[in-house]
Formats: sequence, C-alpha cells, structure tokens
Amino acid sequence: NASKLTPFLTNGDDALITEFPFLVSIQHGTIHICAGNLLNEKWILSSVRCFLNRPMNQLSIEYGSTEITPGFNQPQKPGISQIIFHESFGVPTNLANDISLIESDSPIVTGLHQPFAKLAISGGSNFISGTAAVHTGWGRIQEDIRTDKLQKANLNILSFDECVEAVEDRK
Repeated sequence: NASKLTPFLTNGDDALITEFPFLVSIQHGTIHICAGNLLNEKWILSSVRCFLNRPMNQLSIEYGSTEITPGFNQPQKPGISQIIFHESFGVPTNLANDISLIESDSPIVTGLHQPFAKLAISGGSNFISGTAAVHTGWGRIQEDIRTDKLQKANLNILSFDECVEAVEDRK
C-alpha cells in the first residue's frame, strides 16, 4: 500500500547478531550513517548515497554487535581504504544502481558462525512482487526517533513499477 510506504524501519523487532552476523555499521566519526553486508574479511556491500560528500578518512566500520554506541570511539574499528561506486549511480538523477563496494583497511574477523553474507540471486536481480523478505538496519525508526539497536522487520518485495508508483504517490 503506497500510503504506508516509509523510508524508516517501523514495526520492527530487536535482532540478534547471530541472526545477521554479516551486518556492519559504517560510521562517520562516531555516528552511524549506513549499514553494510560483510562479503569477506575485507569487502562490504553497501549503498552509494551514504558516502557522497563524506571524507573517507573519517569513516570506520563497527561489527560483531547489534548495538552501536554513538559517541563511543572504539580503537579497534577498521577504517576504509577505498569505496567503489556503481558506475551508473545517479544517471540521470535517481537512486537506481545505489550500490557500492567498500574495502576495509584491515581484516574483519568476527568470530561468529558464517559471518559473511551469501549473495545467491538465481534468475538475475528481478524478484517477483510479493516475495517475502527481511529488512534490517539501525538508524531512524520514525522521523525524529533513532535506535542504536539492530532492528528486523518482515516485508514483501515490490516490483520495480510498484516501487516507482509508491514513491510517486508520496510526492
């Protein structure tokens, strides 16, 4: 329902790190800006929009926990050595191809069982509308309410056309 479309993770539940050991918090200074999916000890899959106009030397990675602590500067947090943006991001001026690869400046070893995301997309990247999915993340749960505990919520995938329609209805 387009009227219920929201950019926030609402009606979610607290998640356990053992459910999503591959999730990391990418931070600017000591503030969470975006989640990422740990692909291996060095590479993270994330968004592009989170990193626009942010100095790479002020970014770090927090991992292995469902709770992030703003203002807490853990000395062991790896930094970022490079960010690779999708070459077609923002062409012409939308959020299509909002995907990036981030390289950690040191290995990330979590000690958790299967800490790396498994990306298995059979048949390409087009999912059937109505496919069940789980959305996870930190950050805003409402316009002015942030959470520092990892949240999870069940949802259904929208087709590309349904998504465009829902976004247009919100304008």
